[in-house]
Amino acid sequence: MKHIFIFILFLITCCSLAVAQKSTVRDMEKKKLQIEQDIAYANNLLSETKELQQVNLDNLNLIKSNIDSRKDLLKTIDAQLVNLSAEIAVRQKKVSALYDNLSQLKDNYAKMIRIAYHHKNSYSMLMYILASEDVNQAYRRMSYFKKFSEAHLQQAKEISVQSKQLDIEISGLQKNKLEQETLMNQKSLEILKLADEEKNYEQEIEKLRQKESELRRELEIKMKRSILLDQQIKVAIAEETRKAAEEQKKSRERAQAAGEKKVAPSVVADSRFEKLKGKLLLPVKQGAVITHFGIYDHPVLRGIRITSNGIDISTNTSSPVMVVADGVVRKIFSTGSVTSILVQHDVYYTVYTRVTNVKVAVGDMVRIRQVIASTDVNNGRSILHFELWKQTDKQDPERWFASGQ
Repeated sequence: MKHIFIFILFLITCCSLAVAQKSTVRDMEKKKLQIEQDIAYANNLLSETKELQQVNLDNLNLIKSNIDSRKDLLKTIDAQLVNLSAEIAVRQKKVSALYDNLSQLKDNYAKMIRIAYHHKNSYSMLMYILASEDVNQAYRRMSYFKKFSEAHLQQAKEISVQSKQLDIEISGLQKNKLEQETLMNQKSLEILKLADEEKNYEQEIEKLRQKESELRRELEIKMKRSILLDQQIKVAIAEETRKAAEEQKKSRERAQAAGEKKVAPSVVADSRFEKLKGKLLLPVKQGAVITHFGIYDHPVLRGIRITSNGIDISTNTSSPVMVVADGVVRKIFSTGSVTSILVQHDVYYTVYTRVTNVKVAVGDMVRIRQVIASTDVNNGRSILHFELWKQTDKQDPERWFASGQ
């Protein structure tokens, strides 16, 4: 009895661990699938450029983005392998426990068979009952045979159930080991692909270093354009902030004149847009982030640091550009040949740069995921620059996007 109790306790523990692992396994598999899709998409974009035989910084950044995704994929595979190893260990213990318990059940069943052999026919059983000294003894002997028969059947049933459970666990164990082998093969393949991509990345860097003077000119133009865009955004936001302050002041004056004590609440106090942090979708249907927010080293020019106020998203040529949340178009402006759209969402602002075929006008109310333009095409590629501001404070857009895009 003690043996059976310990076995049941072990099975409960195993089931609890299995339930806890299921969600982790699903999450890892979902993440792995998303990364594989991102890599496949980036490879498609790279193949488009390869046909044009172009060597440029955007192409290099896309290769780097793919390398980062590949490394992330390898980390996910490693995590899956660790999880599988733990699951295999649990299953092996469970199989071992089932074997032991099944062996104990079979031993008990064999003893019952031997006992039953001594009373193998109804006549001997009847004679044994009739040989009783009194009615009570006869009743006890009848009860004994009845319980013995029931226990015999129950034991046979338990052996059948345990045998089926053992078959299920062995099948699951074999499946886990096959998954483990498949993942290890994929890992080996991904390591080889990563090595090829890193080699390709270094080759592209060497090619670009031969165009250093051209790169410096391009960087100077981009920096000037970025500074001008930065100034235009700040001026536009300052103007909208001034208008909002004036309107709030007028609202208070009207309220006071009407003898009202309540004052219109400040927009800053309750930002609907802020509640969307971690939930935003990319402003394009599909894309790969190739330049991140912040300050980083130039990938080719040594000693040069670059400041990015937003992110660059590589996408299909002439992709629809969608507004990330409800808002109002406040400004459409150009810096050289590059067009930008500024959309206000209470105290937040989003900026969509390198667009064409603008479909909105200043003052238009726009709804989330509404198409406001198309991505411009430069050197055979579409790169959307996206910025997010809280009044005059720049935000890292990637912290606002939902994971798994």
